[in-house]
Amino acid sequence: MDLAQELSDIKVHLTGTILRNRIGLPLQIRKRKSKSNGTRSVLKLKKGDMNFYRKDDCFSLVHWKDKNEVTMLSTLYGNGTQIVHRTKKQGIVEEVKKPTAVCQYNKYMGGVDLADHFIASYGFTRKSLKWWRKVFFWLQEAALVNAYILYNMSEAQGKVSTSV
Repeated sequence: MDLAQELSDIKVHLTGTILRNRIGLPLQIRKRKSKSNGTRSVLKLKKGDMNFYRKDDCFSLVHWKDKNEVTMLSTLYGNGTQIVHRTKKQGIVEEVKKPTAVCQYNKYMGGVDLADHFIASYGFTRKSLKWWRKVFFWLQEAALVNAYILYNMSEAQGKVSTSV
């Protein structure tokens, strides 16, 4: 939470998920440990429920439940919501009210998740005691994945030239 405050002060915005056991979160959404049954939450949400918390007009915290509970921290998006159309298995279209921070996060994080998925699936990590070797091989994998994604994007648009 302090990092979000500092980034907001220098006009650097962030939007992302946050774990519910972090210090500084409102007690209503923090997970608390119970001796009898592991973890429990003070606030139970039903599907579609959402709570917004705002601190000093600096950042907002969204606690929303769709299939699972999601807690997001954003210095860019406030307490707004958007209506999203979702198609069920039977072909029925339903309108779902989502927080703007969740919609924007999902919109822009797709490529990052795809790249992480490729690196995890086809990674060739090597054991090494030298930290710079691990960084080198990770950078090499990331460059290969990025090249593969760009190649697929350009091929889909018909811009690939194989002639030399």
